[in-house]
Amino acid sequence: MSGEATGARRTGALYGPGVAHEHHQAHEPGHTHGHPEGHRHDHHQAPGDRDWAEFGARLQLEGDVAMPIIAGAIARIAAAAQADGLTVDRILDVGSGPGVAAVALASAFPGASAVAVDASAPLLELVHDRAVAHGVGERVHIEVADLEQSLDALGAADVVWASMVLHHVASPVDTLRQLHDVMRPGGLLAIVEFGRGARGSLPVGFDVGNDGFVERHGAAVTAAVTEHLPPGAMTLDWPALLAAAGFAVVDSGELSLSVPAPLDATARRYVLQGLQMSQRMAVDRLDADDLATLAALASEDDERSVLRRDDLTLDVDRSFFLARRA
Repeated sequence: MSGEATGARRTGALYGPGVAHEHHQAHEPGHTHGHPEGHRHDHHQAPGDRDWAEFGARLQLEGDVAMPIIAGAIARIAAAAQADGLTVDRILDVGSGPGVAAVALASAFPGASAVAVDASAPLLELVHDRAVAHGVGERVHIEVADLEQSLDALGAADVVWASMVLHHVASPVDTLRQLHDVMRPGGLLAIVEFGRGARGSLPVGFDVGNDGFVERHGAAVTAAVTEHLPPGAMTLDWPALLAAAGFAVVDSGELSLSVPAPLDATARRYVLQGLQMSQRMAVDRLDADDLATLAALASEDDERSVLRRDDLTLDVDRSFFLARRA
């Protein structure tokens, strides 16, 4: 798959903000994220009622597709560290899942060790094999920890990476303060959060579904994601939160990946997985005709599946904030 950073926008989004993202910083059973109705995670089963191996594979695929975005963010971290004269000896990837970013960070900072931090031990079991495959097995480690518990045991870090995880916590500013306290003076915190989301685009008038399906589907998914998260999580003011936690923002912007048609097999699989996830999100929010359209697009076998379309494009957008600990 090839892609490039771009500010271009395409019409015909197949799925809206966050649909390709699923909570992978698993919490202790019974933890509610501050959501009024609660949201439980069972450590015996991954989100979406899947097993951890399947969930971990999906997260690794998502990370591989988004690697240009990850690499772009890491390049900006490295530039800021060099400008500040910061020696990077230890890195924390918090809410790491299977450690895609931890491995990429270890590769980018050859003098540093990286620790993948997640509450899900089954996901962390995947980190070692990935690290070995990328030649950094001796420098990537794991730590089971919940971001809404005490983080003192994580030890001091020069760089902390938090991608698509902090919006899940009940009090982001409290978690940011804890991260501030484990960082060394001058350390850098990199946050990757919601941009315009991940979108698989088809030309206007594509040959499945009723008029307006794309818009209805996107609205249904956005509503489901918003309901799942703590109140206001989709619109958090990260610069203000960082300032309140004692950080100074030194860089920010939009990180975008645009992949033109035709997509390769990996990118098509990524879009398919997002659509399959959206079936659970949209089941009570779309009518029967729209659900049938979604089922065809998300099928492994249907001739109308996104796996078989040569006109599918992919755009992924994230917001990036880089802050320094005083």
